[in-house]
Amino acid sequence: MISNYQTAYKNAGKNVALGENIAFGVGFYIADSKTEAMEKVRPYHDERYKWFAPFGYVRYTDEEGRPWGTPGAPARTPRVEDGVGRRHGSGFI
Repeated sequence: MISNYQTAYKNAGKNVALGENIAFGVGFYIADSKTEAMEKVRPYHDERYKWFAPFGYVRYTDEEGRPWGTPGAPARTPRVEDGVGRRHGSGFI
């Protein structure tokens, strides 16, 4: 993914070092159980997505791997449960 970003920049006539101009955010919580982790991370998850979702920066997918809604802001703000078990690059395992 990062190499593709660098290539896209190069194709646009700009040179960037690998990883330059990229921000990467990951949220996770380690606990004794999935339930405990979900409850402990919920306030942070909810605050993060209340801010990011309206701008279209949340790209959770449904069971078939389709992004919610149209490009841009999703139909609703995702819950912790929406990320559990999703394998889409962000969420919970």
